[in-house]
This record gives sequence, C-alpha cells and structure tokens, in this order.
Amino acid sequence: MNVMESKDGDTHQITYQSPTSQSHARGSPEQSSKAPRNRTYPKTSGPRHSKLTLRQRQFIHEKLQGKSSAAAARTAEYSQSVARKADEIIGGSLHVQTAMAEILRAAGITDELLAERIWQGLNATIVSKKTAYAAREVLIDFKERREMTELVLRFKGHLVHKHEIGGPGGAPIFPKRSPSALNLSNPNQTS
Repeated sequence: MNVMESKDGDTHQITYQSPTSQSHARGSPEQSSKAPRNRTYPKTSGPRHSKLTLRQRQFIHEKLQGKSSAAAARTAEYSQSVARKADEIIGGSLHVQTAMAEILRAAGITDELLAERIWQGLNATIVSKKTAYAAREVLIDFKERREMTELVLRFKGHLVHKHEIGGPGGAPIFPKRSPSALNLSNPNQTS
C-alpha cells in the first residue's frame, strides 16, 4: 500500500497486490477467478482552476481588471502573435472558459440574468428632456438595440468575425477558363 499526498494537500491511498501474489493467484483457476483486485486509484480531478497555467491565470486576472484580450495576453507574457488572436487562442481554451464560467457563476451572473438583460437591451428606450418647445417623450434607443441585436446574433452564431471570399461551399467565385475561351492567347486577334 502506498500513500500519496497531492499538491492541493489531499491524501490519496493506492492499494495494489504485489506481482508475486498475482502470479500465485494465476496458478490455480479457482484462485484466479476469486482473487480480489483491491485497487484504489488517486483522485485525478481537483479544483478546475488547478488546470490553468500561470499565464492563463494572469490573463484571466487582467481581463477581470478590464483590459482588452490583447493587452491581457501581453501582460501575461504571451507572444505578440498569440496576443493578436487572444480571444481565439487563449479564450478558446476549455480550461479558461470553465474558469471564466465559474467566476461568472460565483458573481451571480446566471443565464436567466443574461437573458433578462438582453431582452431589456432589445427593448431599450430613452427619455428626452422637456424643453420649451417639446414635451418629455420616451423614444426608441436605436443604438442600444442595434448593439444588442449584434450581440445576440454573435451568440447564436449567425454573425461571424471572419470574411469568406469564395462562392457557395468554398467554390471559387469565377470559374476557371482556358486562355482560348477568354481569347487571351493573342490580344491582336479579333473574333
């Protein structure tokens, strides 16, 4: 029996049979079918944040301070090429996404709250001030509604950041034609 202590202070017990006792157990068919296998494996999953690297933790800390993803990546000492695409590379990591989700959950930001705020943004209005020439009015806040619509479309995957140059299914925009079909072989020749 071995006792192991992990980095987080938990103690785990590993029990195994020695190779000699296993070889004796295999000698007789009766013993091999009844031989107990007492194995307790160490705990493999600890707190989720323990799987984050130091740079990922620094990136999350800087993001929580309000920095942009690129600035947070540079502060966390990522290379410039990674910092330029920090949201896709660092933010796309399953461990970083899980840690951010835990932080949001701990702060009380639930899916229901986000849905309510999105609904409020999609129905946003502003109140105009009363002046000598106009009464106070409730007006549609088109800027807020447009920004919230864009956000919802990105969440649903209908609006992407990349631009695709090509035809449907990645086909070329213009079909390839031979120089004779385009009459490019002899510019002086007329048809």
